[in-house]
Amino acid sequence: MKSIKIRLFASLKEKAGFSHREYEILDNTTVKQLKISLEVDFPSLRTHLDNVLVLIGNESAIDEDEIPADSIVTFLTPIGGG
Repeated sequence: MKSIKIRLFASLKEKAGFSHREYEILDNTTVKQLKISLEVDFPSLRTHLDNVLVLIGNESAIDEDEIPADSIVTFLTPIGGG
């Protein structure tokens, strides 16, 4: 197990009831696996993590990326505009 920090913004933090927290994940956990785990632990996030921008540190991440220990993983909702 390794510890990471989760940060949620906009409607995601409202749905989950927190904006940041420590979170334990297994070694070799990918972004996709983290999303699934968060949806299990916080059912109100279910389907809301499908179309979000994920950052590991300051770098954009995709579902297949592995999350290093002590990372800050940020979930950002899409920004609308015209």
